[in-house]
Amino acid sequence: MKKSNSNKDSVYQDVFVSVIMPTYNTEADYLKCAIESVLKQTHSNFEFIITVDGSTNNDLKIVSTYAKKDKRIQIIDNGINKGLVYSLNNMLAHSTGKYIFRMDADDICFHNRLETVIAFLEKHPNVDICGSQVRYLCDGKAKRRTFLPSDDQSIKCLLAISNALAHPTVVFRKKSIENTVRYNSNEKSEDYDLWVDSCINGLTFSNINSPLLYYRIHQNQTISKYKKELVDSGIRIRKKMYRYLHVDCKEEDIVLLSHFIQATERLSHSDIKRISRLLIKIADSVKEPIRSKRFYAHFFSKRLLLLKKNKLVSISNYRDYTIMRYGAWYDRVIVFICSLL
Repeated sequence: MKKSNSNKDSVYQDVFVSVIMPTYNTEADYLKCAIESVLKQTHSNFEFIITVDGSTNNDLKIVSTYAKKDKRIQIIDNGINKGLVYSLNNMLAHSTGKYIFRMDADDICFHNRLETVIAFLEKHPNVDICGSQVRYLCDGKAKRRTFLPSDDQSIKCLLAISNALAHPTVVFRKKSIENTVRYNSNEKSEDYDLWVDSCINGLTFSNINSPLLYYRIHQNQTISKYKKELVDSGIRIRKKMYRYLHVDCKEEDIVLLSHFIQATERLSHSDIKRISRLLIKIADSVKEPIRSKRFYAHFFSKRLLLLKKNKLVSISNYRDYTIMRYGAWYDRVIVFICSLL
């Protein structure tokens, strides 16, 4: 793992920020690593708000031990389990920093995460919500990294069909969100729902292209425990996005798109054709439709390759996929190869 090579303070030390982190029955070693990765940041001018959400293990004891040693830590003890959404909204309300950094209790910040994002946001005052790439951490070993889109237009294109930000990396400009958006307790995909609401409210996104957080993979994650609820939530959120974009589509098309994105269900050639047509409809409803179609063509080719690899799709004529008319030559080659496999 990366360690700090310097104790030099950030050049933006005058910028006061908030870090918010909920914890609920987190494994002790994970929680300690998460806390220490925040406390050892090269940018030291922050408040660290940690909510213990009715944990029945040693979460409160561990957090209290650190709080006694470092006055930047503020503890919110919910007493009972009130849920992630309540805890996040409550911490957003309590935060006093110019920027609000999300953090999960089982992840690890790169040592310069705060400094890097603060510098970016200071230079890009139009950005309201900023994420970064992550490097996955599995069994203590750093694995592959993400390649999420970085510019606002591409992020919003992806948001129309899938999540486009890694939740624990996200940083909010406080003045942009305090009277605008909040997490929705009715959705299991509370982060995706918040990004779509932010999009509808005209907020601007960005993702920093380099990884700034180790995202831990383990069996107790929400994504592992609530797969069906997350899929159903994603379908409802896409419906909301399409109402906003005035995209006319049937619910079964949205369900097919969800299966295509999740790459867990077998899809027929006709299913893929319908998805291709839906992507064109969506692209025609957003800004810069030609650029959006190129973006979707690239996404389509990569997802089709994954489905083919998992033996979950059959292709009879790759030319039927009209979205590929807008793809780059290498995207069309991928789809053609998939048709031969």
